[in-house]
Amino acid sequence: MSRNGFPEPVDRRRLLNLVQASDVEMDRPRWVWHDRIPVGGTTLMAGKEGLGKTALVNYLAARLTRGDLAGEWFGRPADVVYIGYEDDRATVLRPRLVAADADLDRFHFVDIPSGGSFSVDVDTDGLEDRIRAKGLDVALVIVDPLDSHLGSGVDTHRKAEVQSSIQRLAELAQELRCGAIGLAHLNKGDVRELLARVVGSVGFTTATRSVLAVGEHPENRSDRVCVLAKANMVDRTTVPAVHFRVERVNLPHPDGGEPISTAGVVILGEVEGIEPDSILRRAAEETDRSAVEGAVDVLRELLADGAVEAKEAMKTAVDASGYSEKTIRRAMTALGVKSQKQGFHGGWEWCLEDGPGTEDGPKAVRPGPDHLGDHLRADADLLSQSVVSKTPPSDVPFDGRASEAGRCIACGLSCSWLSFGRLLHASCPDPDGWSDDYQALRPTTRGGGS
Repeated sequence: MSRNGFPEPVDRRRLLNLVQASDVEMDRPRWVWHDRIPVGGTTLMAGKEGLGKTALVNYLAARLTRGDLAGEWFGRPADVVYIGYEDDRATVLRPRLVAADADLDRFHFVDIPSGGSFSVDVDTDGLEDRIRAKGLDVALVIVDPLDSHLGSGVDTHRKAEVQSSIQRLAELAQELRCGAIGLAHLNKGDVRELLARVVGSVGFTTATRSVLAVGEHPENRSDRVCVLAKANMVDRTTVPAVHFRVERVNLPHPDGGEPISTAGVVILGEVEGIEPDSILRRAAEETDRSAVEGAVDVLRELLADGAVEAKEAMKTAVDASGYSEKTIRRAMTALGVKSQKQGFHGGWEWCLEDGPGTEDGPKAVRPGPDHLGDHLRADADLLSQSVVSKTPPSDVPFDGRASEAGRCIACGLSCSWLSFGRLLHASCPDPDGWSDDYQALRPTTRGGGS
């Protein structure tokens, strides 16, 4: 501490150099896989689980070991280094490599003799030393999955930490003049943009030079496509998607036992015009539909014995299902859940339209003209305290009849006007409770309230 009470300044001076652009030697981009996996940088291959990411990257590795992948090693067999511990080597990885006709002597797994798994932060220098000691001509380093191997101290949701760790992998690729590719899953968010769906921080996509997306073919869900989603060294819109299929392959057992079943990749060609985000749409639609169906089951069970206070019902449904409030409200509409007042001064509650569920479950229906009788027989005390307007809002269709006191089909309060035989509350506090059938009648001016 200095005499004036302020901390002593930290000496941050370091030796710096200025390099003239004229001293930098120009070079063309070089590729492990032409236009898709660059040399001297990191590539991310992202996609939902079970759609063939690992099968495809093993196929690409096999092609490299044979020297027949379009890129710098075409015509020259190369080595591949694999970092990953999720898939069993004997039953999954080696059979896939055999199915792809890989040169197994050129495919190398990384082990840590002292135990534990590989850490990019800790073990990158040691890996480089080992590769140089063995004199390998490495074309590609695979990290599967990338987020599991950045390092125990790296928070994968912090952009700066992720970028710093991936930079270490990029430095390894630069030193060895090879490519590095990390596999990543997609999260289950509602976002329909692929780059925003990569699990963890956006640092995964911003720190990599190239991002490859693997997903279902938009027109044939049994097939797969690999689409260039991001590229720093080429115009990605000029690079077609790779169309492929993952098929079962039976290999003879080395000991003469039962055949070994594994996954093989068949390349079906290239396809122009497939946008990365498009491969998410079908999956997103199916995820949405599945989420609503799951939330419907939760609501049906929650309301089976009768009405539940609205806030408690929403909290319980969200906690039990893990879905958002938006999804719960969509499930309410699908199931026919009614949001209604607990008396004139009471709070809101949710209940099934037809009361507690039966063996067949409640009917997923909102009251229309055929159901108005029950709603017209409103509580006399409630109606005696309500002010009923005879004039509906001018911007809402009206059949000319005077309003008849009754309960709003959306919120359960006294209605202020009648339109086309359906009771709708002109100042309904629960417009989200209206089903799509009634959106055309939704007032834009909350006038004529009860």
